[in-house]
Amino acid sequence: MRPNQPPPDLAIGDRVFLALDRNGAGEFEIIRIMPPAVDGGAQYRVRGNDGLERAIGQHQVLRVASRAVE
Repeated sequence: MRPNQPPPDLAIGDRVFLALDRNGAGEFEIIRIMPPAVDGGAQYRVRGNDGLERAIGQHQVLRVASRAVE
């Protein structure tokens, strides 16, 4: 894994920081793991602190804020 590359094993409940646009950056919770993108990249459904949900790709995850408790 390259430096600053997010871990490939994100799970439901993990909280992550995203690199979206200037209005979408921040901390989000993974609420669903989606089917892979056409290029094979992982995709997730996330919810922000504002309650809004969005679909994101693995490449948009800057880092994990906290891991879900198993």
